[in-house]
Amino acid sequence: MSSRQSFAAFGQELYPEEAAQALRLALGASTRAELRQQIVAALPQPSEKTRARIADKLIQRLIPIEHRQIAVSPFVRLAANIGDSQARTELIYYRTAQTDRIIAAIAAEILYPYFIQGRPPQGFSAAQFRLANTGALFDYDNVIRASFISAYARSAWGFRSEQTVTRALRILREAGLIGALPGVPGGARQAAFALSPHTMRLPTFAFCLYEEFASRRSPALALDQVQNARFAQMFVVRPVDVTALVEEARRRKLVTRSGGAAPRYAPAADPDALVEKLLGAGRPPGRTVAPPSP
Repeated sequence: MSSRQSFAAFGQELYPEEAAQALRLALGASTRAELRQQIVAALPQPSEKTRARIADKLIQRLIPIEHRQIAVSPFVRLAANIGDSQARTELIYYRTAQTDRIIAAIAAEILYPYFIQGRPPQGFSAAQFRLANTGALFDYDNVIRASFISAYARSAWGFRSEQTVTRALRILREAGLIGALPGVPGGARQAAFALSPHTMRLPTFAFCLYEEFASRRSPALALDQVQNARFAQMFVVRPVDVTALVEEARRRKLVTRSGGAAPRYAPAADPDALVEKLLGAGRPPGRTVAPPSP
């Protein structure tokens, strides 16, 4: 469980289209100031102050800066150039949830246990959870309420910004992980959410697997280690879907398999080579420019 007082409030949405534009601009910018100016000029919001706030947040979430210079990381090249709009949104969500960590915590420590593992979040018995979540003795809805998530954030993490929790839930919805049930009275605080049918796109899976495990001294993984990876919990993905992604990644030579009856899987070792493979053969390395978003 995440420690108390370890999360910061934030004020910006996911902005997938604006984020994609910022990533593409990062491929041609040299400095943070230059990139910020270009993003502010390109954003559609009417207020310049709003555009400036969004630009600052997108840079913080997505684009590494070293000594005020743009660092075109493998993530930036992949997310900026990938033609699969769903994979791009997933990658933007992944980095956003890593930066604004309350999003990842809600996904991995509340939604994943309840929707995937079929158990209450840590610290609750099944009966306690039902009463706190829906006020019912029997769990017949298979939903989770925003009011419970806010209360859990306060009690488990010492996090008290309901506005941020509401915004995090909107980001999880926009990423396609959960859906709000219609017709629930009480406004945003009483909103009820169900798990949306989803998995991960293969490029997202392969990149997340690399980032989480490739730096380990022995990166070869048992299947259950991949199924229970933090990124799989952040995406609220079922183990059976992770297994299918592992096999597809193996067929595409994005991971290697060793062993017999108890196979182990190793992610790609070279992030630049992985990105080139995910973007497609024949593209020259470097600051390539993505096609327009579909």
